Amino acid sequence: MSVLTPPGWREELQAGGLWCHYCFAVATTWDHIVPKCVGGLTTRRWAGARNLIPACAECNEAKGSRMPTCRCRRCKRALAWWQRHLPQDVRRALLDDLAARIEDLLAMQAALEAAAPDVVVAAA
Repeated sequence: MSVLTPPGWREELQAGGLWCHYCFAVATTWDHIVPKCVGGLTTRRWAGARNLIPACAECNEAKGSRMPTCRCRRCKRALAWWQRHLPQDVRRALLDDLAARIEDLLAMQAALEAAAPDVVVAAA
């Protein structure tokens, strides 16, 4: 959750008039569209794409370090910029993490099928 922001951004939140990007409640924090843990920058504007958007504390906390599910123009631009400029080491780490998650899911599916062979597990 992005609570500590440069003074101008903090003043902008405190002045009011900013609405949560997700639920339209009063914004109290700044949310990283692309989380910092996967290379998202803490900046209002980078190469035409914003990575910080106003959000209420509840929505910011709920989103956590996941990518946004919102497909608005602002989020699409931030995600596209991030994909084009993602450092190779971060890209490799994300792909490795994804491969590990897939292996875990396949192992869970195999265990479920072994426990109940008469139940068909449908692909999503």
